[in-house]
Amino acid sequence: METEFRPPRAPHGLRSKFRRIHASYFRPAFQLQRICRSGFCDALRSSQDHAPSEPGGFGIAEGRLNTPAHGIGVAPDGKSLWVNSTLANAVFEYSLPDLALVGHTSLPLVYPLGHVPTGSVPEWITFTPDSRLVYISNSGNRLVSAIDTKTLKLVAVIPVGEVPKRIDTLVLH
Repeated sequence: METEFRPPRAPHGLRSKFRRIHASYFRPAFQLQRICRSGFCDALRSSQDHAPSEPGGFGIAEGRLNTPAHGIGVAPDGKSLWVNSTLANAVFEYSLPDLALVGHTSLPLVYPLGHVPTGSVPEWITFTPDSRLVYISNSGNRLVSAIDTKTLKLVAVIPVGEVPKRIDTLVLH
């Protein structure tokens, strides 16, 4: 079972000021650890001995066990790592390079008729170029959540249509 996170290779030797990291598999109970060789951190590894939590802890939605979270992103300023959690229905911020948990933001719930509320199924992460906002695509409720990276507050919920998944930031000049 794959539990390492590796940055994708830039096509044709292109380099950028930051790396975006995507997970192919993600366990809900995790602790991120840096894997450094020759002073360069090229991967992150997860383990099951620590689960991020808030006062009171997170509930677990039945039927959502071991569901993957796709979004892991490094902010353009290189100061923080953001990780989606499907089970917690939240996004977590970690400081870089020490990977200390800074905090989290809960995402909007989905209220299906005749059923208990479920999570919004956070998928992918992208940032504004100034690292002021982070956007999370939520396929469970067809929304994109905008979060202020300084206050960790949900500042906008944007309806986008059917099952938003991959998102990215495009800057036009």
